[in-house]
Amino acid sequence: MSLFNRIIKFIGLVLLVIGVNVMPMILIGNQSKTPIMLQWVFGLLYLVLAFLIIRKVWKTYLKKEDYKITGRPFTLEELGIAVLFFFGARLVAVVGTLLLQKLTGNAMSANDAALQASASDLKNMFPLYFVAFQVMIGFFAPVLEELTFRGFFSRYFFKKDNKWAKWLVSSLIFALLHAFKPIELIMYFALGSVFFFAFRREENIRDSIVVHMMNNGLIVIFSVFNYILLLMGVI
Repeated sequence: MSLFNRIIKFIGLVLLVIGVNVMPMILIGNQSKTPIMLQWVFGLLYLVLAFLIIRKVWKTYLKKEDYKITGRPFTLEELGIAVLFFFGARLVAVVGTLLLQKLTGNAMSANDAALQASASDLKNMFPLYFVAFQVMIGFFAPVLEELTFRGFFSRYFFKKDNKWAKWLVSSLIFALLHAFKPIELIMYFALGSVFFFAFRREENIRDSIVVHMMNNGLIVIFSVFNYILLLMGVI
């Protein structure tokens, strides 16, 4: 495959990432203009299409990987190592939050703020859109982003032993697509680095996907907990 074709395919994957990640927010932002029946149709259509897209990308990636790597069982030891990387990701988040607060006065990045729904947002959100939004954060985004930024990117542009260039460039691209301010760029570069080294340990994309899911899962747990409290009338 020529370099031009690899670049085009990678750009296409990045556009898929953006589309899958942004679509629930577009649906939520336009729900007041959308009839209830169409909200059900759009919500279900998004979930089905996003799942099929990720399934296709996943199968395509597996064809390029060594089954000796991807076919390994995910043991308790592997889970324990993933938890350690997750703690590393949380350390990055805590330090990044403190720096953001110190330098900008904001307690979270613009990207995180977009993912955090207030009580009023939750109250007015169509239930299926809420489900689609949480599935995107907790499952679709981690899988598709890791396949794109750690998996395909490494395979398309670098030799297997060129780990430092892979780390620098892939983490920088990941950060550029998540950051809005210079300090956020540093924060997301560090977070992308955690995911990269989780992947790099055994060159198994599954490992970084699990760590990424754990990291995003905290946002999902917080949102679902708030939503339950809202339904119970506590908040």
